[in-house]
Amino acid sequence: RLVMTVLQVAYPSFPISLPNWGLVSAILVSILTGLVFGVLPARKAARLDAIAALNKR
Repeated sequence: RLVMTVLQVAYPSFPISLPNWGLVSAILVSILTGLVFGVLPARKAARLDAIAALNKR
């Protein structure tokens, strides 16, 4: 809601409308993207033996 208010103040002649489900969907997609491309590879890398990974080349 804060972002919507700031945008309405910055651009008063531009009609801005965002349904609540759109906001919730955007947040869920962001969280899922962060998990898939951030946390999951980091967990996989944390399980590796560092010495074996460096020697594997």
